[in-house]
Amino acid sequence: MSKKELLLVLANSQKNGGRCVAGKLLTPNGNGTYDVGRWVRLIHPDRREGEIPAEMTLIDDQWLAPFDVIEIGLDKAMRDSHHPEDWLIDPGTTWRRTFYISKGDLPQLCDDPVDLWGKDSAICRRVPVGYVSQMTVPATLRLVAATSPCAVRGFIEDRMDGRGPRVRVRLQIPHEGVIHEFDVKDLAFLARYGIEEIVRKYGRFELLLAVPSKVGFCLSLTPPFNDYQYKIAAAIIELS
Repeated sequence: MSKKELLLVLANSQKNGGRCVAGKLLTPNGNGTYDVGRWVRLIHPDRREGEIPAEMTLIDDQWLAPFDVIEIGLDKAMRDSHHPEDWLIDPGTTWRRTFYISKGDLPQLCDDPVDLWGKDSAICRRVPVGYVSQMTVPATLRLVAATSPCAVRGFIEDRMDGRGPRVRVRLQIPHEGVIHEFDVKDLAFLARYGIEEIVRKYGRFELLLAVPSKVGFCLSLTPPFNDYQYKIAAAIIELS
Protein backbone atom coordinates (compact mmCIF):
# COMPACT_ATOMS: atom_id res chain seq x y z
CA MET A 1 0.00 0.00 0.00
CA SER A 2 1.41 3.37 -1.00
CA LYS A 3 2.10 6.18 1.45
CA LYS A 4 2.01 9.90 0.82
CA GLU A 5 5.38 11.56 1.40
CA LEU A 6 6.93 15.00 1.01
CA LEU A 7 9.89 15.12 -1.36
CA LEU A 8 12.38 17.95 -1.60
CA VAL A 9 13.11 17.82 -5.34
CA LEU A 10 16.80 18.12 -6.18
CA ALA A 11 16.74 16.90 -9.79
CA ASN A 12 14.29 16.65 -12.69
CA SER A 13 16.66 15.41 -15.36
CA GLN A 14 16.53 13.68 -18.72
CA LYS A 15 16.06 9.91 -18.77
CA ASN A 16 15.24 8.25 -22.09
CA GLY A 17 12.07 9.95 -23.34
CA GLY A 18 10.99 10.88 -19.81
CA ARG A 19 12.47 12.26 -16.62
CA CYS A 20 14.45 11.11 -13.62
CA VAL A 21 13.19 12.79 -10.45
CA ALA A 22 15.21 12.52 -7.26
CA GLY A 23 15.42 14.28 -3.94
CA LYS A 24 15.33 13.92 -0.17
CA LEU A 25 12.31 13.05 1.94
CA LEU A 26 11.05 15.63 4.42
CA THR A 27 9.33 14.87 7.72
CA PRO A 28 7.34 17.71 9.35
CA ASN A 29 8.11 18.40 13.01
CA GLY A 30 4.79 20.09 13.71
CA ASN A 31 6.33 23.49 14.42
CA GLY A 32 6.82 24.62 10.84
CA THR A 33 10.21 22.93 10.46
CA TYR A 34 11.18 19.71 8.70
CA ASP A 35 13.72 16.96 9.18
CA VAL A 36 15.62 16.08 6.01
CA GLY A 37 15.72 12.33 5.44
CA ARG A 38 17.06 9.83 2.95
CA TRP A 39 17.58 10.18 -0.76
CA VAL A 40 14.85 8.80 -3.03
CA ARG A 41 14.92 8.29 -6.80
CA LEU A 42 11.41 7.86 -8.17
CA ILE A 43 10.72 4.84 -10.39
CA HIS A 44 7.56 4.42 -12.48
CA PRO A 45 6.35 0.79 -12.38
CA ASP A 46 4.92 0.84 -15.90
CA ARG A 47 7.92 2.26 -17.79
CA ARG A 48 10.68 0.18 -19.36
CA GLU A 49 13.50 1.75 -17.34
CA GLY A 50 11.33 3.35 -14.68
CA GLU A 51 11.49 6.82 -16.20
CA ILE A 52 8.85 9.27 -15.03
CA PRO A 53 6.58 10.55 -17.82
CA ALA A 54 7.52 14.16 -18.51
CA GLU A 55 3.95 15.36 -18.07
CA MET A 56 3.94 14.17 -14.44
CA THR A 57 6.69 16.70 -13.70
CA LEU A 58 4.66 19.61 -15.09
CA ILE A 59 2.60 20.90 -12.17
CA ASP A 60 0.45 24.03 -12.48
CA ASP A 61 2.12 24.71 -15.85
CA GLN A 62 5.60 24.78 -14.31
CA TRP A 63 8.30 22.11 -14.56
CA LEU A 64 9.53 20.68 -11.29
CA ALA A 65 12.82 22.29 -10.30
CA PRO A 66 15.34 21.91 -7.48
CA PHE A 67 14.00 23.09 -4.12
CA ASP A 68 10.36 22.47 -4.98
CA VAL A 69 8.63 20.37 -2.32
CA ILE A 70 5.99 17.97 -3.65
CA GLU A 71 3.57 15.46 -2.21
CA ILE A 72 3.90 12.06 -3.87
CA GLY A 73 2.76 8.48 -3.34
CA LEU A 74 5.57 6.02 -2.60
CA ASP A 75 4.93 2.29 -2.91
CA LYS A 76 8.03 0.29 -1.98
CA ALA A 77 11.81 0.23 -2.16
CA MET A 78 13.31 -1.51 -5.19
CA ARG A 79 16.13 -2.96 -3.03
CA ASP A 80 18.60 -2.69 -5.90
CA SER A 81 22.19 -2.95 -4.66
CA HIS A 82 23.39 -0.97 -7.70
CA HIS A 83 20.81 1.81 -7.16
CA PRO A 84 19.89 1.71 -3.46
CA GLU A 85 17.82 4.93 -3.52
CA ASP A 86 15.26 3.66 -6.06
CA TRP A 87 11.62 3.58 -4.92
CA LEU A 88 8.53 2.64 -6.88
CA ILE A 89 5.88 5.33 -7.02
CA ASP A 90 2.14 4.91 -6.95
CA PRO A 91 1.22 6.17 -10.45
CA GLY A 92 -2.36 6.74 -9.32
CA THR A 93 -1.36 9.47 -6.85
CA THR A 94 -1.43 12.95 -8.38
CA TRP A 95 1.66 14.96 -7.52
CA ARG A 96 1.06 18.24 -5.74
CA ARG A 97 3.53 21.08 -5.23
CA THR A 98 3.23 22.20 -1.59
CA PHE A 99 5.92 24.83 -1.03
CA TYR A 100 9.47 25.84 -1.87
CA ILE A 101 12.72 25.85 0.06
CA SER A 102 15.19 28.68 -0.41
CA LYS A 103 18.25 27.94 -2.53
CA GLY A 104 20.15 29.73 0.23
CA ASP A 105 19.71 26.56 2.30
CA LEU A 106 21.93 24.60 -0.12
CA PRO A 107 24.99 24.44 2.22
CA GLN A 108 22.89 22.90 5.02
CA LEU A 109 21.41 20.28 2.65
CA CYS A 110 24.66 19.16 1.03
CA ASP A 111 26.28 15.78 1.50
CA ASP A 112 29.97 15.56 2.41
CA PRO A 113 31.50 12.80 0.27
CA VAL A 114 35.14 11.86 0.72
CA ASP A 115 35.42 11.58 -3.07
CA LEU A 116 33.11 11.62 -6.08
CA TRP A 117 32.85 7.86 -6.67
CA GLY A 118 36.42 6.77 -6.99
CA LYS A 119 39.56 8.75 -7.67
CA ASP A 120 40.92 5.98 -9.89
CA SER A 121 37.82 6.01 -12.09
CA ALA A 122 37.48 9.77 -12.50
CA ILE A 123 39.14 10.06 -15.89
CA CYS A 124 36.74 7.48 -17.38
CA ARG A 125 33.61 9.12 -15.93
CA ARG A 126 32.42 5.82 -14.53
CA VAL A 127 32.74 3.15 -11.86
CA PRO A 128 32.62 -0.61 -12.39
CA VAL A 129 29.46 -2.52 -11.51
CA GLY A 130 29.85 -3.69 -7.92
CA TYR A 131 31.54 -0.49 -6.77
CA VAL A 132 28.40 0.92 -5.12
CA SER A 133 27.63 -2.16 -3.02
CA GLN A 134 31.20 -2.09 -1.68
CA MET A 135 30.98 1.51 -0.46
CA THR A 136 30.92 2.07 3.29
CA VAL A 137 27.57 3.78 2.77
CA PRO A 138 26.23 2.73 -0.67
CA ALA A 139 25.02 5.79 -2.57
CA THR A 140 24.35 6.84 -6.15
CA LEU A 141 22.98 10.33 -5.39
CA ARG A 142 24.82 13.27 -3.87
CA LEU A 143 24.20 16.96 -3.40
CA VAL A 144 27.49 18.85 -3.30
CA ALA A 145 28.59 22.47 -3.26
CA ALA A 146 31.43 23.54 -5.50
CA THR A 147 34.72 24.12 -3.70
CA SER A 148 36.64 25.47 -6.71
CA PRO A 149 35.81 26.77 -10.21
CA CYS A 150 34.09 24.18 -12.42
CA ALA A 151 33.63 24.01 -16.18
CA VAL A 152 30.86 22.95 -18.55
CA ARG A 153 31.99 21.88 -22.02
CA GLY A 154 29.94 20.88 -25.04
CA PHE A 155 31.25 19.15 -28.16
CA ILE A 156 30.34 16.88 -31.05
CA GLU A 157 31.06 13.18 -30.62
CA ASP A 158 30.86 10.46 -33.27
CA ARG A 159 28.76 7.50 -32.17
CA MET A 160 30.60 4.18 -32.05
CA ASP A 161 27.56 2.36 -33.47
CA GLY A 162 27.65 4.31 -36.72
CA ARG A 163 24.46 6.32 -36.10
CA GLY A 164 26.26 9.60 -36.75
CA PRO A 165 27.43 12.48 -34.52
CA ARG A 166 25.72 13.68 -31.37
CA VAL A 167 26.07 16.56 -28.92
CA ARG A 168 27.80 15.81 -25.63
CA VAL A 169 27.79 18.18 -22.65
CA ARG A 170 30.01 17.47 -19.66
CA LEU A 171 30.57 19.05 -16.26
CA GLN A 172 34.11 18.95 -14.89
CA ILE A 173 34.50 19.18 -11.10
CA PRO A 174 37.95 19.37 -9.46
CA HIS A 175 37.82 17.44 -6.19
CA GLU A 176 40.70 16.29 -4.00
CA GLY A 177 43.22 16.76 -6.80
CA VAL A 178 41.19 14.90 -9.44
CA ILE A 179 38.93 16.29 -12.18
CA HIS A 180 35.71 14.28 -12.30
CA GLU A 181 33.51 14.38 -15.41
CA PHE A 182 29.72 14.10 -15.46
CA ASP A 183 27.36 13.99 -18.44
CA VAL A 184 24.96 16.92 -18.05
CA LYS A 185 21.31 15.80 -18.10
CA ASP A 186 19.80 18.94 -16.57
CA LEU A 187 17.38 20.00 -19.30
CA ALA A 188 16.62 23.38 -17.72
CA PHE A 189 20.34 24.25 -17.54
CA LEU A 190 20.93 23.13 -21.13
CA ALA A 191 18.01 25.26 -22.33
CA ARG A 192 18.99 28.30 -20.24
CA TYR A 193 22.30 28.63 -22.07
CA GLY A 194 21.15 27.19 -25.41
CA ILE A 195 24.07 24.78 -25.20
CA GLU A 196 22.99 22.15 -27.70
CA GLU A 197 22.13 24.77 -30.33
CA ILE A 198 25.50 26.49 -29.85
CA VAL A 199 27.37 23.20 -30.20
CA ARG A 200 25.50 22.29 -33.37
CA LYS A 201 26.28 25.70 -34.84
CA TYR A 202 29.86 26.27 -33.70
CA GLY A 203 31.05 22.79 -32.74
CA ARG A 204 31.79 23.60 -29.11
CA PHE A 205 30.59 25.36 -25.96
CA GLU A 206 32.52 26.40 -22.85
CA LEU A 207 31.28 27.93 -19.61
CA LEU A 208 33.36 28.53 -16.50
CA LEU A 209 31.44 28.43 -13.22
CA ALA A 210 34.02 30.66 -11.62
CA VAL A 211 32.49 31.45 -8.22
CA PRO A 212 32.18 28.23 -6.16
CA SER A 213 29.86 29.79 -3.59
CA LYS A 214 27.23 30.39 -6.27
CA VAL A 215 26.75 26.85 -7.58
CA GLY A 216 25.92 23.35 -6.38
CA PHE A 217 25.30 20.03 -8.09
CA CYS A 218 22.97 17.05 -7.78
CA LEU A 219 25.15 14.17 -8.97
CA SER A 220 24.09 10.64 -9.84
CA LEU A 221 25.28 7.30 -11.13
CA THR A 222 23.37 5.58 -13.93
CA PRO A 223 22.05 2.02 -13.61
CA PRO A 224 24.57 -0.59 -14.84
CA PHE A 225 25.35 -0.43 -18.56
CA ASN A 226 27.97 -2.66 -20.18
CA ASP A 227 29.54 -3.44 -16.78
CA TYR A 228 29.80 0.20 -15.67
CA GLN A 229 27.77 2.93 -13.99
CA TYR A 230 28.30 6.38 -15.48
CA LYS A 231 28.50 9.72 -13.70
CA ILE A 232 25.63 12.15 -14.33
CA ALA A 233 25.08 15.82 -13.46
CA ALA A 234 21.34 15.62 -12.82
CA ALA A 235 21.08 19.27 -11.73
CA ILE A 236 23.38 22.27 -11.88
CA ILE A 237 22.00 24.65 -9.27
CA GLU A 238 22.98 28.29 -9.74
CA LEU A 239 22.29 30.43 -6.72
CA SER A 240 22.26 33.77 -8.55
